[in-house]
Amino acid sequence: MQATFKNSAAVTLLLMLLLLATVDISVPYDVSRGISREASSSQHEENFNDTQSKQQISAFLQNPDYWIQQGYNTYAEPSTNTMTAEVTVREGEKYESIQEAFDAGYTCLFLKKQKFNITDPIVPPKEDFYILGNGAEITATEPVSTILEIRNLRYAHLDGLVFNGNGLAQKCIDASRPRGQVPVHQIRNCKIMGAILANIDFTGCEDSLIFNCWIDGRKANDTPDAITLYGVKIGEFSDGYVTGGQINLVHCLLSFHRNADIFAKNIAQLKLANCLLASKTEWSPCLEAQLILEGGSGEGSIQPIVEIANCWVENGQGGNVPNILVRNQRISKLTITGGIFYTDNSPNIYSSLSPCAETVTIISALFEHNRNYNGYNIVVPAQKLVSVGNTYNWDGIDKTCLTEYLIFDRDSQEIETRTKTS
Repeated sequence: MQATFKNSAAVTLLLMLLLLATVDISVPYDVSRGISREASSSQHEENFNDTQSKQQISAFLQNPDYWIQQGYNTYAEPSTNTMTAEVTVREGEKYESIQEAFDAGYTCLFLKKQKFNITDPIVPPKEDFYILGNGAEITATEPVSTILEIRNLRYAHLDGLVFNGNGLAQKCIDASRPRGQVPVHQIRNCKIMGAILANIDFTGCEDSLIFNCWIDGRKANDTPDAITLYGVKIGEFSDGYVTGGQINLVHCLLSFHRNADIFAKNIAQLKLANCLLASKTEWSPCLEAQLILEGGSGEGSIQPIVEIANCWVENGQGGNVPNILVRNQRISKLTITGGIFYTDNSPNIYSSLSPCAETVTIISALFEHNRNYNGYNIVVPAQKLVSVGNTYNWDGIDKTCLTEYLIFDRDSQEIETRTKTS
C-alpha cells in the first residue's frame, strides 16, 4: 500500500536526504577527456543514448595516458616527486632486473622508462617495499602465474608503472592473502592490463587503495579484444575467503573485461569514487555486469557494505546485462551518490535474490536504458530502499519486490512510501 508522507520524523529524514542531493557531486572532467556531468548532464538526462556521446566515450577510451595525467593534476603528485629511491634499475645500470635489485636487499626501486620483460614472477623478499617509475613497463613474455607476487607481504607501494600480462600472465598483481593476515597496499598512477584471470587480485587485502589507475582487459590499446576475465578481483569463488577491511578505488578507469570490471565477494566494505566502469557486451558477449557483488557464506561470512560515489558505469548500445549485479548471497548495504548508469536492454541494478540487501540508498543519480526496453531501471528486492532526487529513464523502480521504501525523485508528483505498518 502506498501512503502520503506525513510523519514528522520521516519528513526530517527526507529533508536531510534532499540536502545531500544538492551537494555538487559531479565528476570533474569533460567526457572527451574524462567525465563531466556539468557539461553533459542536460543532454544525458533527455537521452543518453545518442551518437555524439558514444563517439566521445569511444575516443576517450583510446587515451589512457590522459586519464592518469589528469589524476596527477587534480589530486596529487606522483611519488617520484616526493620520494627518493635507493637504487635505479634499467639497462646499463648495476641492476638491470627488478628481481636482482630486490635480492640485493633494496626495498625502494626506481625503474627508468623502458620495457622490463619477465619470465618468472617478481617476488620482493622483504616487507614494506616500493617500486616507483615514470612509465616503465613490466611485461610477461612467457606464461606465468603473475607478474608481481606479493601474497606474503603486508605493505606494497607501486607508483607510475605499467603492468602488461600480455595474455600470458594469469594475474598482473597477485596480492591475495589467506584469512587472518592484514596487508595494506597502495597502487597509484599505474596502468594494469592484459592478464588472463584478473589484472589485480586483492582478496584479503584489508584497507588497501587503488588510485588513479587504468585497468584494462586488453593487451594492446589498438584492439577491442577483451582477454581478461576480471579487472579487480576481491574474493574467491569458493567459500572461506574473507576480506575483513575496506578496499578503495578512487579515480580509476576499468574497461574491456570479459566477465566484470570488479568482482567483490565476502568483503566488509568496498568504496568506489570518481571511477569509470566501461566494459561492454559488444566487446565481450560473456559480460555479466560491470560490478558483481556477493555476500559470503559459511563460517565467518560477511555481507558487504558498498558505497559508489560520482561514478560513470556504461554498458553501451546492445548491452543486455545490468551495471550492478547482486547474486548468490545477499549484501548488507548499497549506497549510490551521484553518477550516471547506462545499459541498453537490462535493468541498471538487478538481483534475483529476495532479499538481496538490507538497505539500498540512491541519491541524485541518473539511470537509463533503451526507451523500448520493457522493464525497470532498478530491480532489487531490498528490505528498505530510499531513492531521492534521481532521474530514471524510463520505468524507474520495481516497487513490488520491496518491503519498505521512500521515493521522491525528479519526476515524482508526491512522496511515495511503504512501511510495514502502512
